[in-house]
Order: sequence, then structure tokens, then C-alpha cells
Amino acid sequence: MTDKISKEIHNKLFKDPEYLMRLLESYPSLFYLYDYKNSLPVYANKNLYIQLGYSIEEIKKFGSNLDKHLLHPDDINVVVINRNNTNKAKDGEMIESDYRLKHKSGKWVWFHNTVSVFERDKNGEVYLTVGTIQNITKSKQAEEELIESRERLRNLSSHLQAAREEERKQVAREIHDELGQSLTALKLDLSLCSSHFPDTPENKKVINTKMPGILKLVDDTISKVRKISTRLRPSLLDNSGLVPALEWQINEFQKRTNIKCKTKFIDDDSTLDKDMSMAIFRICQESLTNVARHAKAKNVTVILERKNGSLVMEVKDDGIGINESKILNSQSFGLLGMKERAKYFGGKMTINSLKEKGTSVKAEFPVDSE
Repeated sequence: MTDKISKEIHNKLFKDPEYLMRLLESYPSLFYLYDYKNSLPVYANKNLYIQLGYSIEEIKKFGSNLDKHLLHPDDINVVVINRNNTNKAKDGEMIESDYRLKHKSGKWVWFHNTVSVFERDKNGEVYLTVGTIQNITKSKQAEEELIESRERLRNLSSHLQAAREEERKQVAREIHDELGQSLTALKLDLSLCSSHFPDTPENKKVINTKMPGILKLVDDTISKVRKISTRLRPSLLDNSGLVPALEWQINEFQKRTNIKCKTKFIDDDSTLDKDMSMAIFRICQESLTNVARHAKAKNVTVILERKNGSLVMEVKDDGIGINESKILNSQSFGLLGMKERAKYFGGKMTINSLKEKGTSVKAEFPVDSE
């Protein structure tokens, strides 16, 4: 029974033109035959009217100026590339592209076009092409909304980072200035008080045994206050620039970890954007923190250089490497934060790592050529 039905359909396809035409008209996408040599449409099913509002007769009136009437100006290059690929295409090869066409109402509609060579002339040149066009406007709108949403989130993230940096700056200054000054004043007062006690053996004993420890405690507290203030927001970054701040950071890293560091920095950082400098500083800081926590490295190299119109900061270590799954993990917020900092300035961050052969974190920021 099934074979009989299949044979019947086969006969209709090859012997009944009306059946074949009904099949083409029922095709769910816009199906067309195109005179490639003369740039003229030959046939399109009813989806042409459904998708663009034109009949095939109206389309034919545009003649070889079809692209001029319907194609979006920004997508001309897409169609040029499509034609070049079609010229070089083998029989049966499918050429795909996305572009916008103007609906009869004036609205722009996104389409996905799939075309292949249907017939060649006696010289082997493309004569007729056959293809399908699918309306992808909704998916393109969803894609654009997703891109816009990501951009809004990136701007929000950058705003929050900037607000946090400003808050760190204010807190660091208050800790350094107010708390630091208060402790210094306390130390001075203690020193003065010790000289005003009645000169008795008991007082001398208390002063000689207790006061040095109290003054040392105050000195240690002052030192800790300065360290906390500097870690929150190194004043070097605001007062002296990126390179001195990186040098301080790397020296502190070496003291804490005993990991040897080599550096290669640009000679002049005076023209660098302050916000970009902060982003580079924080990426370097996070990279060194990861080295200290996970890498088991013995040596680190930090490079800041200008290269091919970009400012490149790279932190390399000779440690155990990072597992690729961790690099791609959406929960690795430290790595994600570094990438977002770079992206906000139109840059990019890449991580290359091999097991037992170390890791390289490279951030590239576009800068004006000098």
C-alpha cells in the first residue's frame, strides 16, 4: 500500500505540472528561481507576497534594479559577497547569508537566504539559481535585544565598579588622614604624658616597662592603617600613575609570597586614561592574587607595552596551569570581572594555560596611536 502511494506521488511530481506547482506554492518558506545572469527574478511562490507584500509581477517590474529598490543600504556588501561566493560555488553547494529587505509597507524585514546553482550556460557560467528565504526578523530582534541587554549590564557593572572605586578612594583617604592623624596624635600625647608623671621609682618602673610596648603598639597600628588604606586604593595610582602603582603592587606581592617577579613596562604612562589605568591595575591585582592562591609558581613576569595600536598588559607564571573548565566557568567571578573590565574599554582579555606549564593572562586595550 505504501509503495503504491509513493509511486502515485512520484508520477504526479514528474507528470503533473499543476501538482508540482501546488507543492512549490505550499512550501512554508519563500521559494524562488532567479535569472542570475541577467539579475531578474523568474519565479517566487506565494510567500513572496506574504513576506514582502509584493506580487511576482510587481517584483519583475523592478528588473535588474531589484537590489536598489529592496535591499538595505548597509547590507549591500553582504549581497556582493554572496554573489562572489555563488560565482565560485560548485553544483549543489549552498550559499547562506542574512540581510534586510524593504516590505511594501516600508518596514525593514530580516531574511536568511539559502541559494545554490540550478543551471549553467554552455560556458559553465552560472545561469539560474534556486533558493529559499526565511523571515528571521523575530530572532534578529531577540538577538539585538540580548546584545542591548548585555551592553546595559556591562554599563551597570562599570558604573558599580566606578562607584566602588570612588568609595574605596574616599574610605582610604579617611582612614589614612583621619585615623592615621589621630593615632599619630595619640603617640605624641603618650610621649608627653610619660614626661609629666611624678618622678618616683614606681612611675619610672611603669613608664620603662609599659610605655615602650604601648608606643610600639601605636606604631604597629599606624603601619597597619597605612597598609589597609593603600590596599583599598593605592595613592600612587592617583598621584604618580599606573607604572609606579604596578611596581608597588608587584613589590608587595614578592614580599608576601616570595615568588620572583620580572617586569617590563612602558616608559611613559602620563597619557593613559585614569579609568583605564584603574582597570589595568585591578586586572593585574586579580591575576597576581590567582597566582598566589592557585598556581604554585616560582616565577612571574608582568609586561605592560604598546603593541599594534593597543596597550597590552600580560601576567605570566610558570605554575601548574588552570583547568579549561574553570576558565569557561560562569561562576568564576574573578575571571569574569577581569574580562568585563577589558570589554568596557573596547578591549579583550585572553587566558592561555597548559598543565604544569603555567598560565598567561593578557588584557589588550585600544589606545590612540602616538
